[in-house]
Amino acid sequence: MNGSNAVECGGALAWAYETGGSVTSSPVQGSDGTVYVGSNDNVFYAVYPSGDPKWSYMTGEHIVASTALDSVGNVYIGSLDNQLYAFDSMGGFRWSYTHPGGAEEDEWSSAVIDATGLVYLQSGGNLYVFNSIGALVRSFIVNGGN
Repeated sequence: MNGSNAVECGGALAWAYETGGSVTSSPVQGSDGTVYVGSNDNVFYAVYPSGDPKWSYMTGEHIVASTALDSVGNVYIGSLDNQLYAFDSMGGFRWSYTHPGGAEEDEWSSAVIDATGLVYLQSGGNLYVFNSIGALVRSFIVNGGN
């Protein structure tokens, strides 16, 4: 098994879900119990609380950043394909943003969402701020660009 992900409940295994690669990102659980996680098989997974697949999306590269969820259940994930992706909770594609650096060392950090719904991510020495419809609101150079 390449990437078995198990959920324990009271010391007993509640369910396991097999991915096609290892999982190095942290899973996130939505308010409805859905578990969201990216994998090194280039697939982002949404799994029902029962352990059954809800939806998945194939990116162009590994997913090592953890998922972020906003207050209405939209899902934000960065991939090593230099894309930041946004989906609704049912897997509907909302938008994507291509990192302008385009190098693997410019991978996206895990996203943070503030109380107003702005999405913050770091990549390639910059901090990027997006609104919920995918518009780049602002970017800042951090750490002298290194």
